[in-house]
Amino acid sequence: MINSANRKNEIFLLAANINKFQTTDEKNQMAAISFPRLYGHYEKYTKESINYFFNKIFEANPTLSDIDNRIVLFFLSMQNLFIGQSNKQQTKLLEEISNINYTYQLTNMNKSLIFTNLKNIELHQQLRNILEIFCFNNFSEYSSLVTCINAITSKNLSRNAIAHGDEDLSCFNLSDFMVIKDKILIFFDLLNDAIEEYLEDELYKNNP
Repeated sequence: MINSANRKNEIFLLAANINKFQTTDEKNQMAAISFPRLYGHYEKYTKESINYFFNKIFEANPTLSDIDNRIVLFFLSMQNLFIGQSNKQQTKLLEEISNINYTYQLTNMNKSLIFTNLKNIELHQQLRNILEIFCFNNFSEYSSLVTCINAITSKNLSRNAIAHGDEDLSCFNLSDFMVIKDKILIFFDLLNDAIEEYLEDELYKNNP
């Protein structure tokens, strides 16, 4: 479990400090300035959760024959960075997959390389891949989780503009901040619950 208590406390503090200002313009300005920090908590928590998730699966060290085939392919693609490769490289990987020894355990794979290559994929794409490939749609709160992610990431361009010194802060205001704040707080709990439920039930296996 990834503890989100400290992140939640700082998020509450950010919101409280913004509301100390008197005028609407001041509050909107401080909300915009504070947004990159708020968004950073979402990104960092997501990264930590993904790493935790994969580390726990590697610790369980199942044989490849016990793991759902889509997940085996995912780990193989991460080990070989299948994404973005040439047709020749992809053909070679497909040959490797067809000849794989399914009696291998997961730790026979190059965990370090898998984690390194995973970091090279844009964070939201990582999250989308994991939710889809690992079939998190079986999680009871899946639709709420996706709704939170979509709402949070919809403001990514605003975050980038603010973080890179854009002087026009009208792209983000206090109302935006409070909506995203609430979605992030819900997201922390939903993602944690989904991962813990998934790992406890060993849903990465063919027949958990």
